[in-house]
Amino acid sequence: MSDKIYKLGIIDDEDSSREILAGILSFIPGYEISFSIGDPFQALDNIEKHKIDILFLDMEMKGFGGLEIAKRIENKNIPIIACSAYSKYGVPSFRYNVVYFILKIANDYEVSYGLDKAKKMLEGTCYKKDFSFNDNVVFVKVIGEPSLVSVNTLDIKYIEQKRKVSFVYMESDEILRIPSPLYQTLETFNRPFLCKIHRSFAVNYLKIKSVYPNHCLLEKGIKIPIGEDYHQSFFEFLKKNSLD
Repeated sequence: MSDKIYKLGIIDDEDSSREILAGILSFIPGYEISFSIGDPFQALDNIEKHKIDILFLDMEMKGFGGLEIAKRIENKNIPIIACSAYSKYGVPSFRYNVVYFILKIANDYEVSYGLDKAKKMLEGTCYKKDFSFNDNVVFVKVIGEPSLVSVNTLDIKYIEQKRKVSFVYMESDEILRIPSPLYQTLETFNRPFLCKIHRSFAVNYLKIKSVYPNHCLLEKGIKIPIGEDYHQSFFEFLKKNSLD
């Protein structure tokens, strides 16, 4: 096991977002924050000065956005964990050295997952190309479409199986019908934030607003049942991936 301490940079013009991220990072060993700034115009100077290993980068900031910063430091090969409240930046961000995309607000599970991917890139245990569009975008067969359709898995709210068809409910309110049962659809998407919580339902952990003994609640009052057979494993998952 490596004793190396990885140096981190944080660029986000929201003070609260930087504070939340710093709090999460304080509980993860092996990393230290070299700088945390809210002014994107200071980004390039700080990156050069502190010689960081990994960068947390907000995508939408006033005057100088994260995509432009990522583009300008692409030749430095610094793995970037992109952060944004807007999932529309998920796909464009992967043009550069982005290894993971976190949809705000950050939580310890997503931060740890992103850091692990960044570290693997730095240690050469995975090629950078493994972190491209395949991380969050999957091409699938959709009923009624003549060709494969790209699905940004970050935008999935939940999936429901009806007979042998998976109905994928998207953030845009679009419903995609995939001609495979739920377990096969989850294997195709293969994302850690998509959790099966009922024999007929899987939910995007990042979209959950509140959890009750027998169901979880998403935005717009959407209730997703928690099956009796999945109750224990789901609550253990929540306990493991939530801050106390």
